[in-house]
Amino acid sequence: MKREIVTTLALDGEREYKKALSDAARQLRVLGSELKATESAFGDNTDSVEALTAKSKILRKEIDQQEEIVKSLRKAVDEAAEKYGEADKRTDGYRIQLNNATTALNRMSSELGTTEQRIDEMERSLRDATDVTEDLET
Repeated sequence: MKREIVTTLALDGEREYKKALSDAARQLRVLGSELKATESAFGDNTDSVEALTAKSKILRKEIDQQEEIVKSLRKAVDEAAEKYGEADKRTDGYRIQLNNATTALNRMSSELGTTEQRIDEMERSLRDATDVTEDLET
């Protein structure tokens, strides 16, 4: 099951912005549930190349979605600072959301890096094992 989720957020009004941000967060939860479903589908083989590759694909989608959220929150901070002032509580609220979203993005990126490293290591081990087997046969 492939699901492509792309959300563009715009601050055309605080109500619309908050709804768009809520939609983006909901879509991230959907991707999170897809990740859990994928992991459970592999059962005890969650460390297999297939399972890690599937996880990697979903993590990439999550990262794309989170990048859109971060981008939109940056815009919201800038617009709120311009409209309400740098020290306003609304600007600070958006700034806090931006920091939290950036932290989440960094965690996702780190998890993707770790997953891809594990895939590379497993593929290298499989190649090495294949080479040894071929050497033994000759």
